[in-house]
Order: sequence, then C-alpha cells, then structure tokens
Amino acid sequence: MKNWKLWMTVVVGVAVGFAGANAIRAQQTKPAPGYVVGELDITDPVAYQQYAAKSSAIVAAHGGEYLIRGGKVTPLEGEPPKRFVVIQYESVKKALEW
Repeated sequence: MKNWKLWMTVVVGVAVGFAGANAIRAQQTKPAPGYVVGELDITDPVAYQQYAAKSSAIVAAHGGEYLIRGGKVTPLEGEPPKRFVVIQYESVKKALEW
C-alpha cells in the first residue's frame, strides 16, 4: 500500500511540474515592448508640421503608438528637452523595423 501512495505522489508531482513549466513558457512567449525615445529641438516650425503630419501615419503603419508627444516638461535637474517623444511598439524588433 505504501508503494502505491508513493507512486501516486510522484505522478501528481510530475503532472504539477509539467503544468507549471507550460504556464511559465506561455508567459515568456510574448516579447517585451520596444520603445523609441526622441528629444527634439525644432528650428523650422513649418517643416516640422509637415514632418509631423507624415510621421504619424508611418508610425501607425508599423504598429507604433505615441505614449508621449510634446507637452510641457518640468525638469527636476538640468535643462529640459525642447520637445520629447516616446513611441511604443509591440517588440524591439518592430521598433527597429520602423
């Protein structure tokens, strides 16, 4: 009777181990997001407006999403950037393809 209980414990332990390994592997299949961070100093506002109009469509075509796009910057230390942009992609590979 003791051998039967031991074997059942081993079988259950192996099953739990396989289930846990599959759960961990499933979580790791999704790649980490990739980010493009830009600090811009605009010297020609007219040309920048044309660039911004075209760049939005290109970013969207590659699956990018603007997380930060301009806005007021409050520096904690040093000089603040003139304009700041952060674009998120589903992976680093997608960000590099952009």
